[in-house]
Amino acid sequence: MIDPSRLAPARGSRLAFVGACGGIGTSLVKAALAQGLQVVNLDMPISIAKRPALPGEWQIPCDASLSGGIAQAFAQVGESWGRSDLAGHIAGCLPEQEQNGAHPSSMSMAGA
Repeated sequence: MIDPSRLAPARGSRLAFVGACGGIGTSLVKAALAQGLQVVNLDMPISIAKRPALPGEWQIPCDASLSGGIAQAFAQVGESWGRSDLAGHIAGCLPEQEQNGAHPSSMSMAGA
């Protein structure tokens, strides 16, 4: 029989996710925390406002669409952790209207 926990990173490993506030990211963060990993989520400020940190999760506001946005966020990770052991990038792109606070149901698909 296969032991899936044997395939997971060691407990206490440091995992940095870029863009983990959405549905898939939240599920991954929960699974990582359940395995005893340390988790930091680098995501858009608007996304963090919509999905506050889970117990044990550290969040850093990060706009990956800006030049240097990810580098600045990882610099904060480095200052605190020294390094991360693992990284995952699951960030998507928000339409400009949603970045400015509009609800997706009010957005036009024109020009999409």
